[in-house]
Amino acid sequence: IGGADCEKQRRLKSLFEQRSNAPHATSSSNGQQQVLVSNLHRETSWQKLKDLFRKCGRVERADIKNGSGIVRFSNSQDAKSAIERYDGFELDGKVIKVKIDEETN
Repeated sequence: IGGADCEKQRRLKSLFEQRSNAPHATSSSNGQQQVLVSNLHRETSWQKLKDLFRKCGRVERADIKNGSGIVRFSNSQDAKSAIERYDGFELDGKVIKVKIDEETN
């Protein structure tokens, strides 16, 4: 990922963490794990993203900004399942990329 994409992901994560009132916003000590979702259509909503990823397990939170999203799962196995299922998946006419959020997890 290029420099601009990395900066966009950092800003998105910062916004996501600011919005969360949960004490575990950046901690994976309780088993939670986040995935980064890139190349989202500009009209894809956080609700649609959350509903889609719920098919892989319990989603604690989902957020989108500038074509990228973060989905937090209650456990790492659900996050891994999401990557296997949705990396390369076409959503709203765009092929999305899903990967583990290494900085948070």
